[in-house]
Amino acid sequence: MFASIPKMKAAQFSAELTSLRASNTNLSSVIISGHHTDREFWGINASLSEDDIERAFNQNKPLGDNVRSLYLWACYSATTDDFIKNWKSGFPNTSMLAGFDGQAPSSIHKSSGALLEDLMGKEKFFEDARDKNDVKEMFDHLNEINHVNAQICLNHETVVSRKGARTIEDDVEACGHHSRDEVKFTNLYNCYLNAEPGCETLPDTENETNPLRGAYDYFQETRHCDERLGSNGEPREANQAQVRRLLYDAQIRYTFSQIAGPQLRRLNALIDRLGLPPDLHLQQMWGLSRKEYVDKIIAMKTAYLALADRTKDQEGHIKDANVLAFGYNLAELDKFNDGECTPLEWLEEDPHAQDSSCGIVKGMDAAMGNAKALVASYGSN
Repeated sequence: MFASIPKMKAAQFSAELTSLRASNTNLSSVIISGHHTDREFWGINASLSEDDIERAFNQNKPLGDNVRSLYLWACYSATTDDFIKNWKSGFPNTSMLAGFDGQAPSSIHKSSGALLEDLMGKEKFFEDARDKNDVKEMFDHLNEINHVNAQICLNHETVVSRKGARTIEDDVEACGHHSRDEVKFTNLYNCYLNAEPGCETLPDTENETNPLRGAYDYFQETRHCDERLGSNGEPREANQAQVRRLLYDAQIRYTFSQIAGPQLRRLNALIDRLGLPPDLHLQQMWGLSRKEYVDKIIAMKTAYLALADRTKDQEGHIKDANVLAFGYNLAELDKFNDGECTPLEWLEEDPHAQDSSCGIVKGMDAAMGNAKALVASYGSN
């Protein structure tokens, strides 16, 4: 059923707002709900970036000008990094941003609706509060507040959560104290990434004690610290997208195997043509443990390097198109293994799931053609 419903994108969303503006609708609050990852709200029926939403409201002024409260009802939608971004472009007069700085309760869980209803009824009291102690007192008495990871920002300055009331500036200054956690969670990520001893099998994604979930929470909550925690101006060694790629590793491998089935079969046939052992085949890649998958990728790269060395000419050119195409395929698999190239739809069984913006499937399709063209160009020199 859902597969037949077009997924709403930016153009359709802007058209909906245009219709609201034409009817002289007056908005005082806006609620945005769904999955939320890397500044994008998404689900089976829609996929909109935060920029898409802001742009649509900018294109339909003054629809968002009277909005006083913005409820970002999704996971990791109200971190300090989100508050720094602040949404002022689309909603210039908001005084309250509310959401979650960790996992959010599902829409059918009672705590989601109960908290939203209570907070909407009390938002005027929050907006008028000036003392941090008063803000924290009101926050602590919200319905279901002890069961969720809620966080609120008032007047684009004061932040309140179960951790206390402080300012955005306080959170930024605290970045200098995260160095020990940075090392701990980066090492944990690398342990599972490389299937090191003790990390050969990934924990259950839904397990609340999953250590990778703790790492994911950490990298989400400290996104505003990227510049402080990176070294010598370089990016941090790990980030939330990369940890998420591991957190949902089995589902992502399954989705990719469905999308790239023909390409993976061609890769297996290429492995056979090169005379490599069939245990390098990637069929049913979703059924492998993390250790089995990592070992297989390492074995494929080792085999490629050996073949490349044997087929290079005196100038270092690989003269065998099959070997070169094998290398191109491995380069695309590297993109697949990196969370930066993982579409959000791959995290779930989404009928709309397609190739990534990095063009991994497209790259695998082009591997042999590109290899043959390059080898042919060596002969013409």
